[in-house]
Amino acid sequence: AGMGRGGMGMMGGDFGGGGGGVDFNELEVVMERFMWQSYPQYLQNTLFHSDKLEMLRKKTLQVATAGFDCRPLRCCLGVRLEEHAQPMLQDRLTKAYEFKAKGDEKIEASKPREALVQFELAYGLFKYCEKKGRKISVVDDSKAARELRREQGRSDNSSDAFTRFWLQVDELVCSCLVMISHCSLLLTIPNCEQAVAATTEALEVKPDHPPALFRRSQAHAKLEQFTEAVNDSRAAFHSASGSDERVQRHLYLHMRRLVAERRKHSVWWRVVGFVEDAVARYGVLVAMFFCALVFALCAVYYLRDGAHTNEEGGDELSRDADDGWMDNSVTDEG
Repeated sequence: AGMGRGGMGMMGGDFGGGGGGVDFNELEVVMERFMWQSYPQYLQNTLFHSDKLEMLRKKTLQVATAGFDCRPLRCCLGVRLEEHAQPMLQDRLTKAYEFKAKGDEKIEASKPREALVQFELAYGLFKYCEKKGRKISVVDDSKAARELRREQGRSDNSSDAFTRFWLQVDELVCSCLVMISHCSLLLTIPNCEQAVAATTEALEVKPDHPPALFRRSQAHAKLEQFTEAVNDSRAAFHSASGSDERVQRHLYLHMRRLVAERRKHSVWWRVVGFVEDAVARYGVLVAMFFCALVFALCAVYYLRDGAHTNEEGGDELSRDADDGWMDNSVTDEG
């Protein structure tokens, strides 16, 4: 009787049908819930935008490249096509540009929350949460296309229609993620964690993307994660080496502000900054001399402080001994 129904112990004869058995359907639901909670808010919101986006997601793009085998793409994108059809997604991209343009207008009008919705709509046309029954999954069309290009040996410099189209999608998705981060930081209560998540995802699409690095450095600074902020700002400055001079100057000044902020919040980085400034101004040898002098002065200070403490301790011991001698003397006299 203690073995459970069907003699299968706790599992039961049907793996969960018996008393005290494991219900794998419920377990799957719990795991899905944990996965759902791990998604950033802007990705979760794509599920709630599905009524506006579902029909647009079914749009497809006519690929004009001769000899291109689109069967793997059908599997990757999860679209069912008839034999005579090829993937057609141009209408979807056009609509995504429209959503993004509306988001840009909302930013200009200082309406970050409304702009955020528009950028989520544009992003959600190519990466989104999808619910089937009780299961929620993530569909990432742009990632599937990138993986397919790698499998087929297509570089980003390829001139075929398929590669050109999906490079446009990558650019759009990356731009939307950067703007989602920007809007998240402009909210009345900034959502810094979402800003970091969005820019991190953008950097997965386009590594060393200066706007994504810049926005992520801002988010890290608001979270008082100054080392990460400085690293991102420095990476943004170096990645934009071929950009307009005004952009480079803006990124440089941003980096210097974060370096100063980090020194203000950390004694260690204050010392490191002193050394760096000395090297920059006076050269390595002079800087080494100044550093040695500073450390020597610190050592003398701490040694003197220790000696002074010991002297005070010795005086207290002497007074205690004298008091004890007096106590003994009084006792003897008594």
